[in-house]
Amino acid sequence: MTGLFRSRILLLVISAVLVIAAVVVGAVFVLRAQSTSWIGNGLAQPVAALNVTGNPPAYSSFTAGAKVAWHVKSTDGSSVTAVTDSKNMMIVAGGDLTGVDPTTGAHLWQRHEPLVGCAPTALNGSAYCYVPGAETTSPITVLRVRLSDGQVLSTFQLPSANTQDGVERIAVLGGAVILVDATVAGGDSIHPYKAIVHRLPADLAGETWRTVVPDPRQSNDSGTWPDIARVESGVLVLNDGYADMVLNFDTGGIIHAGMAGAEDVLADGRVVANPDAETPTGTAPHGYVRPADKALQPVDFSGSAQAPPAPLYFTVAPNNSDNTLPVNAYAADGNTPLWRMPVTMVGDPQWLDVYAAADKGLLVLTDTAGHVNAVDPKKGTLLWSNSYDAPERGDGGADMTKPTPYFLDDNTVVIADYDKYGGKYLHAFSAATGTALWTLNGVGITGTVGTGLRFVQDDSGFGPLVGTTTTTPASLPGGLPSCPTGMTPISWSTYPGGHVLLCAGSGRYQADVTINRKTVNCTALDFTAGGYVLRCGDGASVRALGGIVFQFTVGSKSWVQPAAAAWSVGVPSHGISTGFGSAPQTLPVSCPAGAIPLSLSTWHGGWLLICGTDALHVTSFTYRSDSGGSTGSDMTFQNGVYCGTDQQGTSVCASGVPAVVTITPRGATPTQFSADANYFPSTGNGGAGEGTGAYGVAAPKATADDQVRYLMQILQKSQQGRATVGGLVANLLRCSVATADVASAHSVVTNRQQLVDALTSAPVDEVPGGSQLIAELKQALSVSLRADTQYQSAAQQMSSGDCTSGLNTAKAAIDVANTTDALKQTFADDWNTNIVGKYAEATTIDPNSL
Repeated sequence: MTGLFRSRILLLVISAVLVIAAVVVGAVFVLRAQSTSWIGNGLAQPVAALNVTGNPPAYSSFTAGAKVAWHVKSTDGSSVTAVTDSKNMMIVAGGDLTGVDPTTGAHLWQRHEPLVGCAPTALNGSAYCYVPGAETTSPITVLRVRLSDGQVLSTFQLPSANTQDGVERIAVLGGAVILVDATVAGGDSIHPYKAIVHRLPADLAGETWRTVVPDPRQSNDSGTWPDIARVESGVLVLNDGYADMVLNFDTGGIIHAGMAGAEDVLADGRVVANPDAETPTGTAPHGYVRPADKALQPVDFSGSAQAPPAPLYFTVAPNNSDNTLPVNAYAADGNTPLWRMPVTMVGDPQWLDVYAAADKGLLVLTDTAGHVNAVDPKKGTLLWSNSYDAPERGDGGADMTKPTPYFLDDNTVVIADYDKYGGKYLHAFSAATGTALWTLNGVGITGTVGTGLRFVQDDSGFGPLVGTTTTTPASLPGGLPSCPTGMTPISWSTYPGGHVLLCAGSGRYQADVTINRKTVNCTALDFTAGGYVLRCGDGASVRALGGIVFQFTVGSKSWVQPAAAAWSVGVPSHGISTGFGSAPQTLPVSCPAGAIPLSLSTWHGGWLLICGTDALHVTSFTYRSDSGGSTGSDMTFQNGVYCGTDQQGTSVCASGVPAVVTITPRGATPTQFSADANYFPSTGNGGAGEGTGAYGVAAPKATADDQVRYLMQILQKSQQGRATVGGLVANLLRCSVATADVASAHSVVTNRQQLVDALTSAPVDEVPGGSQLIAELKQALSVSLRADTQYQSAAQQMSSGDCTSGLNTAKAAIDVANTTDALKQTFADDWNTNIVGKYAEATTIDPNSL
């Protein structure tokens, strides 16, 4: 769920045992408490309802088994589309492209590109998107966009036959790009629409084929047609809930195009047809499965990542006398039963359908009455059965809704359902046992992506839905009062001289606040970017960042104070103790008007406070260390690191994980400070030795041995993922570049940049001479990065046919690369002499491996 602490751009959320139903901004929202008893040492206070404003949570709580790892929304409220592969993610919204770390949600880059739609899956590190022409007869432009930085690599224009606004869909299937332009054909009362289907190669160097297909819809009400399902054994299925358009993937030839006809395709390419289908318009290369019994209707696999394991049909009883829907699997002839499902599905009298998904050796079927059954796809043996409260459904047409099953991961099956009013619901069950795990209201699943993640979407954005373990809120510590009957704690924090306790339930919120050992009566609660604000009597206020860092205002005085212990629904934490023991009880600064605390890092003898309007927009920072301190007015945020320059020209960078602050006076050697404790919007409360850093390596503790271990491991991980450039250079000098060479050059640049970025936040403050080591290595790798980037440019120039320019660029890159040998040798000599043999994890480094 989202908890109380929403960033306008980014929010981390974890599971909890509360169930919160979010409502509109400005309204109070309802909480239904579980049977857990919440008891503190004090007496329950009388309930005083708070006036709630701001941006309330958008997700209900999970009862077990999942989390929304982070949440992204568009800046202008428009819908959000994500394209991702295993390493990169791009968010498309409102004409802006934003690069996001798919693991953490951290913002990496942003570009403006007025794209209208993109395929949800990437191919060879690129997204494929389109932009319609300004006029209805103008060409549609298809673009190939690099996920790592948003650069447009190539484009292709498709002439459009639209006579009014068409419905375009784009997808990456079978290593190719498929775009469908649904248009008004006119003159045919039975089939008044048509669709132009285009297949393009991955490099957009032309058009493999195009096919004009009659669109079987009777009306143009649906903006969701056609959804593109899958390619199986050379058969392309285009799907609008039923697969009414089937093409030969290689030639574009029409296999089937008719009303309620070809329902799906099996993995072997056989087309599963409806007994009432129109006469096939083409030849299916692998044949049809077409039952003679007209009472049989195909099970809907439109949401399944895998093709049906066998032709599945359900039987509608005559006149729908008992609403039962027996399900059977059939052989290739469509008439010989393979197995009969032992549990009968049930359909609403106006809604007779069965939906299914297959994966992990499991077949899950749902019906409109809320039944969920899992069977062995080979034998039909019932493995488990469960149900949920089905929503109110419409009578058909535009009000039609369907409960679609998905496999979230190896352990979880999710049913995405909708009601007639547009309400969205997710119901999760254990794939192994069928046990109900959690229910999520107000969001739907947007689809699958190449990494296997599935995204949940609310009205403002989306986030990845991933599996995790159950999380239980911490008990109230001694000294805090109990929440009133019918209320549960959703946040508590303690600090020297006071506490904040937020309780919710029965449609109300209550705050119990003590500052400097005096009770403060609060009347309003505002949700803000990354936290909340309590507005209290006599002009007092409490601004909270994740329930961890507070800014108090009492009268004319304002100050910042970290919590000693805290817990909040939806806020990432590594324990109840915040670790801010080395920080002053209060900091002698506060955030300026209009800003809130964004991040705090503390170490023995120093601290850094960052203020701003949200996680990506810093307005000021202040720091103190043994050698002094200063302030600055701006910072950038990239790869989990804030960096800025203070009034004296000193560079100040703060990393969440690893937890380290680096201060570099102009022209001087950097000084690092491993943070005993910190709080970042993207990683929550942490400190040295907590979390994972670059390449998934465990962040180091504040010891020389562990810091050397971390540096050694990220160097090893980087080397494992970096291709050699030797073969690429040889091909460049011959002006003989293949697609694989362009991809290899891109991979090298990406890997090298990742390592340079990782060194910025690699702690070495406990290693004698560590800062000098990092400086030597960064200098060598930065020059290598320049050379690698030029090699990549040369490969791109040659692949587009410009050999002369590419050869000149390659020779310039070689000249740059030759200067790195001495730099790499300097670092290797320093490492091998002063580190190897002194620390257990250190091994000899060959400069040629860097």
